[in-house]
Amino acid sequence: MSVCTFIIIGKILDFTVANTITIGLGICVFAFTGDLAASWMKRKYGVKDFSAALPGHGGFLDRFDSFITAGAFVYLYHLIFTTP
Repeated sequence: MSVCTFIIIGKILDFTVANTITIGLGICVFAFTGDLAASWMKRKYGVKDFSAALPGHGGFLDRFDSFITAGAFVYLYHLIFTTP
């Protein structure tokens, strides 16, 4: 779904097809990795929720762990491959 969504965004932002597919796949992989890393840390330290701010949802950070790593990927990709 991230690749399909980014194809639309890539057309709007006038990205090449290679950049569009790479960023879409990267977002998918890094979002999944971020979620796994957060779950691994919680299991390692025996914590059920990151906080009590959102009861029953794993806490506030649990809603954004995928965005943190996916956002970092997009930022680094932009710095390395699209900045002159």
